[in-house]
Amino acid sequence: MLINPKYQTRKYVRELKDLLVKCEQENNLRIWKRVRSVLLYLNHKRPEEITEILNVGLKSVYRWLNRYNEDQVEGLYEGCHTGRPRGLTEVQLERLEEILDSGPIAYGLTTGVWTCPAIQHLIEEEFGVRYHHDHVRKILHRLGFSVQRPVKKLALAKPELQQKWIRKTYPELKKVPPGEGGDGV
Repeated sequence: MLINPKYQTRKYVRELKDLLVKCEQENNLRIWKRVRSVLLYLNHKRPEEITEILNVGLKSVYRWLNRYNEDQVEGLYEGCHTGRPRGLTEVQLERLEEILDSGPIAYGLTTGVWTCPAIQHLIEEEFGVRYHHDHVRKILHRLGFSVQRPVKKLALAKPELQQKWIRKTYPELKKVPPGEGGDGV
């Protein structure tokens, strides 16, 4: 028996049913599945049957039942999700911020701007931690940096000549389909 018989009394079942209703009202599917799995087990369903009914993994069902057995309803709530540990410590992030603030030329690069691949290389070289260059963007955002993209504008262009080109020259360059006054070239 996975669940202590004392947790199968009316009091505990009522508490589970109340939580189930609350989860339905709040659209909290994750906790609803946990509560439902315990109720199904208390209604003499085997863990293998519960996995089929709720479309969840067998290990999850056993984990939920064990957590309920240890901590009752509180054990069904979500705890802290640890996730993958960070690659850089807070001290390393502060050092990275200092390096970035000093600029790429001060670091020894020949370009005047930081790029994600360059920062990826810097992190690997300085701290021995490897990130995908797409993830570097998230680290930069967390440090308060933002992506800057250059504006493509002709430095010596005169606006009136640009408008003339757009209105007259460009339409003359466009191909005219055959049968509409052009030769189809």
